[in-house]
Amino acid sequence: MLVRRLLIVDEQPLFRQGICAVVQDFPQFRVVGDVDAAHQALQLTTEARPHVALVSHTLPGLTGMTLISSLAAMRLPCAAVAMVSEITPEAAQMARQAGAAGIVSRAVEPAELATVIQRCLAKSSRVSQTSNLLPLSTRELEILDCVAQGYSNREIAEALFVTEKTVKNHMTSVFRKLDVEDRVQALLTAVRRGWVTFGNHATYDSGTRRTA
Repeated sequence: MLVRRLLIVDEQPLFRQGICAVVQDFPQFRVVGDVDAAHQALQLTTEARPHVALVSHTLPGLTGMTLISSLAAMRLPCAAVAMVSEITPEAAQMARQAGAAGIVSRAVEPAELATVIQRCLAKSSRVSQTSNLLPLSTRELEILDCVAQGYSNREIAEALFVTEKTVKNHMTSVFRKLDVEDRVQALLTAVRRGWVTFGNHATYDSGTRRTA
């Protein structure tokens, strides 16, 4: 039996744990990571190569829809499923525009969740034309996510396993691409464009990081 790898990206630990528990009842799926921030999701997508990413639309920092767009831009065989509070025409349209392969309510029943995942896996292609809407690289988006959540350069370096000099170099590139001069202006520009929402993590490793 072909086992499909799942990545769960949600800001609520209990919700992530609930999905992990649900997935255990479906042997065709295996959770390879559950995290609460976009920068962690981008890292794990490269490392663990999940087939499906279940992404909350209410992530702090880099928004869920922006994360989905960035996953599509990575051109990896990972189908993103947007998890929303309520499936409305507007939410469905936003998910499609972001490049999601599907959308599901956070109140979904376990069997229906499995069906949605299978349906998304069966799709032969993913929407990827939105990748051009994100002028920042994957690493720059990771850093922007950390900045939006109040990380210092040192904390960003520790979270992304790079040096502080590397962080500063990428920040300079972000400023240039957004035509801004500092972090505050970069965040304001990102908020206006709908890329980030402000959040705050006490430490850079608040989310669970799991690979298998």
